[in-house]
Amino acid sequence: MKKLLAFAALFAVVALTSCKYDDDDLWNSVHGLENRVAKLEELCKQMNTNIASLQTIVTALQNNVYVTGTTPFMQDGKEIGYTITFSKGNPITIYHGKDGQNGEDGEDGTTPTIGVKKDTDGVYYWTLNGEFIVVDGGKIQAEGKDGTNGTNGTTPQFKIENDYWFVSYDNGANWTQLGKATGEDGIGGDSMFSGVDYETSTDYVIFTLSNGTQIKLPTWSAFEALQRLCNETNTNLSALQTIVTALQNNDYITSVDPLTENGKVVGYTIKFAKSNPIVIYNGKDGADGNTPVIGVKKDTDGIYYWTLDGEFIVVDGQKIKAQGTDGNNGADGSDGVTPKLEIREGYWWISYDNGTNWSQLGKATGEDGKDADSIKITQDENNVYFELADGTVITISKTGQSADPNIIQFEDALVKAICITNWDKNEDGALSYEEAAAVTTIGTEFSEKGIYAFNELQYFTGLTSIPNDAFLNCNELLSIKLPDNIISINAAAFRGCASLKKIHIPANVESIKLQAFYGCISLISIDIPASVKTIQAGAFSNCRKLASVTFEKGSQLKTIGEIIPSNITKGAFTNCTSLTFIEIPASVETIEAAAFKGCSSLTTITFEKDSQLKIIGGGRDASASPVTYYGAFCSLKNLTTLDMSECTQVEEIGEGAFSNNSELQIFRIGTSIPPTCDNNTFYHINSNSVLKVPSGCINAYKAANGWKNFTSITSLDE
Repeated sequence: MKKLLAFAALFAVVALTSCKYDDDDLWNSVHGLENRVAKLEELCKQMNTNIASLQTIVTALQNNVYVTGTTPFMQDGKEIGYTITFSKGNPITIYHGKDGQNGEDGEDGTTPTIGVKKDTDGVYYWTLNGEFIVVDGGKIQAEGKDGTNGTNGTTPQFKIENDYWFVSYDNGANWTQLGKATGEDGIGGDSMFSGVDYETSTDYVIFTLSNGTQIKLPTWSAFEALQRLCNETNTNLSALQTIVTALQNNDYITSVDPLTENGKVVGYTIKFAKSNPIVIYNGKDGADGNTPVIGVKKDTDGIYYWTLDGEFIVVDGQKIKAQGTDGNNGADGSDGVTPKLEIREGYWWISYDNGTNWSQLGKATGEDGKDADSIKITQDENNVYFELADGTVITISKTGQSADPNIIQFEDALVKAICITNWDKNEDGALSYEEAAAVTTIGTEFSEKGIYAFNELQYFTGLTSIPNDAFLNCNELLSIKLPDNIISINAAAFRGCASLKKIHIPANVESIKLQAFYGCISLISIDIPASVKTIQAGAFSNCRKLASVTFEKGSQLKTIGEIIPSNITKGAFTNCTSLTFIEIPASVETIEAAAFKGCSSLTTITFEKDSQLKIIGGGRDASASPVTYYGAFCSLKNLTTLDMSECTQVEEIGEGAFSNNSELQIFRIGTSIPPTCDNNTFYHINSNSVLKVPSGCINAYKAANGWKNFTSITSLDE
């Protein structure tokens, strides 16, 4: 093409010279055109390089390959991209910056934008200008085997011919014409890669595409950290078995010495009177991926067995004992086998038979995983306490003396000190089970204290309520067990307990009062027993990790979010942003204002069969600008399904009750007479949502205030 252009230019020069024509503008135009063509050809070359590199990155992610180096790529003293090297496979080059610019000559034609995007099946596919590329009815995978194109990962290719872009999806056998590559009316495009970040974290290189997609590949340092984690975990498993066996053999601890590395405590060396010393590593492991959590738990037979992620490990129908001398239980070695972990090709593997057989567990690397806690060690003058990730605490004596069976052995030294100060009636420096049972009320003795465990509260059987502010802002509290005879959990009883992950609510509790668990940001799940009749305003508000709320069958719950005037905008479950599903018990008659306001992950709301619901609360703050609604189910930005088909007795729905639900697709209601509402009840909901009502009631809803705002009203039978 360059030769044709040059020939045309020469012809023009010869023809016009005889006319004494000023040819400077013509020469500039020709040279400019040649320059633009050269730039486009270089652009095409870089794009094909970037496309091949992108497939290598996606395949590396698929095959758990990690990055060993990221080096800037220079040309004429200017950084124009990066060279990336991997633990397996060839290096790649990535070009960055604006790919469609044409210097002072203006913009070139429309530059195609190739990228990748993960679909709902978890597979990365190629995109063209932001849309999946579809050939013969199927998307084209961007993932291939061992970094090659293979059959699953065909790499698109570009070329420029006759001033147009062409693309091939079958390795050059066939080409499809796209937009024009040159011309003043075109627009330049961004590079396929808008950024390569290898400085923010030593654990990952982050590749950001022009469409916003991010791909994170672990680095060599992350791989080393995982291997160290694996080694430390195996050390902890062996140590844990020694601890359980020491407990079994009435062994005791003679010393606990910090293990330091670079001036930081990373674990402890623990010496026993009878057993060999052990090392335990502590703290967060810091690894991504699904780190297996290995622990032990005492079963009903009084024996400790190994657990995996909180569940007993069962092999060939049998649980695996964690008890046994030096990893076995006598000459046969049949009991007390210590699980072993390995990391192979980016996955965790576990063996329950000293390495003879291995089972694959979850992925060891990846941004979607979780960290795992190690063993937490505390001590007082008499005992050392080993707390496992699931809350299990193993207590080993430091004196070798058997504990008095009438004396409570506290896990937390601070809890023990507070209890003895307040309720040690015989002043013997300990608290007996009898003394604990005699306590009929507690105040704020534990409020805002640095306690971490109080499972012994279960022995305070004289308590009938957890009083106001009892454990207010106990930020380090991890576990607590309530007495079975508790009837009420009072206002702010556990407010601000930021580390509390779970709590068992006894079967006798009838009311959970104002802000009882407000701001318990680590609380993951809660089971509401059938005995609970009232959950007051703010009871679980701002529990941002609360992903599961389960109501026991036969629930007596009447009210969710009983109105407290000064806290009207803090509903019972306001801003529980991890909650995705809720089923309201049939017994509920009233759901007050803001009850589920701001539960931004909530997608589905259903009501139990034979629902007694009558009132759904709402309201607005007219003094705010703009006006703020605090309806019971408002501002649920991901809500798609609201199924009230079992609700046949609803009488009133408050102002803004369902406002600002922009993704709502379908709303079912079983009430024959349209409940009273106003024009703002459904303010700013999805205009395409469908309202389904009882057969024969469509016209009534079309005429009713508020309900008539739905553009589509059909029968529940349809």
